[in-house]
Amino acid sequence: MKWIIKALMFLIIINGIHSCKSVSQSIYPEHTGDIDFDPQQDKKDFHLCNEQRIVQYYSVKTDYIGERKEIYKQFQTKYHFDPKYSNESGYMTFRFIVNCKGETDRFRVYEIDEHYALKYFPVPLKDQLLNIAKSLNHWMPGKSEGVVYDSYYRLTIKLVNGKIESIKP
Repeated sequence: MKWIIKALMFLIIINGIHSCKSVSQSIYPEHTGDIDFDPQQDKKDFHLCNEQRIVQYYSVKTDYIGERKEIYKQFQTKYHFDPKYSNESGYMTFRFIVNCKGETDRFRVYEIDEHYALKYFPVPLKDQLLNIAKSLNHWMPGKSEGVVYDSYYRLTIKLVNGKIESIKP
């Protein structure tokens, strides 16, 4: 019986030592949804106040001047419907960072169809909408207790038959 207890203690100690490996070796981001810098697609001159502390937009009230109504107006004004996309429906979500100065970058695009299955919209359609999202330049960075934060933001565009039906943060 004593040898079973000793064997269990040995396994617990070995497991504890093994689990003390450095977190920095992980291939996964520290938090779900982190957007790491990618030199292939991100601006090199985009700076964050604190790379280690990027919060979600809703926790610090990051917003756009004119709010959702103005974002929708900008998309409706700049979007040029092309009839060849009239069979395209689904959701396109743009995740990005609004830094402490109200600048944006690190845009990532996620696409699904109306049944929430993975979908790839035609590249020209996706690029047009992405460029409109990138052109939005009246962001108000998030604040909490007088501190201005970098934050993640997202816009989800609902397309029905190639037309913008709604935009939600």
